[in-house]
Amino acid sequence: MDDVRAASSGATSARRGFALDLAAVLAPYGRAGRLAVRVERMRAGARLSKGRNNGDNTWSLSPEELENVLYLPPDDRVHEDRLALRIIELNEDGGTTLAVLEFPLAPTDALPAPTTASARVVAAEKDDAERERLHEELAAAKELAAAREAELTELRRAVEAAGITVEGLIELIDIAERLPAMPIKGKLTELDCLGRNLRVFETDDPAVLMILEKAGAERSEYGIERDEGLVQDLRLFARAKELL
Repeated sequence: MDDVRAASSGATSARRGFALDLAAVLAPYGRAGRLAVRVERMRAGARLSKGRNNGDNTWSLSPEELENVLYLPPDDRVHEDRLALRIIELNEDGGTTLAVLEFPLAPTDALPAPTTASARVVAAEKDDAERERLHEELAAAKELAAAREAELTELRRAVEAAGITVEGLIELIDIAERLPAMPIKGKLTELDCLGRNLRVFETDDPAVLMILEKAGAERSEYGIERDEGLVQDLRLFARAKELL
């Protein structure tokens, strides 16, 4: 039997290591401390950074050897490497196979195999970078939330100052002179009150607004004379509706 720890220098150190995320693979099976893994379908000359070489292109990992494991191929040709992980539950009879899972390797995952010390440094640097990224995202989210709340507060004040209500807007539409229906363009807003639904649209005619109304089973389409004060109130209402 050939223990990889007896050959941790020389040519082996120059190989490119592939991290095997065994924790993610084993998580569904639970049984912490009672699971072992046999890595199968390894190419001749391939190694793991931990465990025991079984001499038949397989490698065994005991429960205490399942973290920070690197697969060390004999060369950089890994596009066809598709390892198999045999998950074994240890018991009084030796062990029971729970599953055999295919574990393909992507060539882009290859990294120079680090030493234990350098691996800790790399992990710490990644953790620091991730924390910094999350801190920046959180700060940006807080800034966006504050800006949105300020806009919402200002909008509430504007709506209250203008005395805008959905009932009042519908009343203004009802008292406006009705005109023939026209092709619609951009939608200004939608009003719902007491079973009535009014969708208000711009038209090609700068002097006309178009209304599509539903009231129960009834449908109607009509134009009204465009009033700039009404249009401004409708736009303000629509913006408030979006934020609220």
